[in-house]
Amino acid sequence: MMRLFGNLSISLKLRLIIIATSSIALLLACAAFVAYDQVATRRWLASDLTSQTRMVANSVTAAIAFNDRRSAGDILSSLHVDQEIAHACIRRPNGERFAEYSRSGEQNGCPTEGQASETQFLNGDLIAIEPVVLVNSRFTVASTTPIIGTRTLKSKLTV
Repeated sequence: MMRLFGNLSISLKLRLIIIATSSIALLLACAAFVAYDQVATRRWLASDLTSQTRMVANSVTAAIAFNDRRSAGDILSSLHVDQEIAHACIRRPNGERFAEYSRSGEQNGCPTEGQASETQFLNGDLIAIEPVVLVNSRFTVASTTPIIGTRTLKSKLTV
């Protein structure tokens, strides 16, 4: 190694050191941008799917309250316009499937666990779970809202 750089002039050695230092700094900056982009994209995807889940949860409240499975299924079927949504389902608080939509036609594509509002990345999928609550002053007792179901959307992240 010493023989390789030993015969070079001082100015050339300084240039090589500056180029190496700049290259390392540039690579680190690029790695930071890629990492930030990954985190920001995942955060945006989770926020978007959560918003869709909340909108549909609000739309199916009446269908669940009046035990109208057909209307709930129609609301879920409207998700076909979003190509990333692979599965959507509504479950009762006891875990019973109330309505389901699947782009591929397979049944039981949604996870059964989860009552709380949550978003998780799992095996290349993004899963958003949102409780469906019945909000009405006659049914609300001491600032608690009854959960009448759970709304789950499963989005495929891989192409």
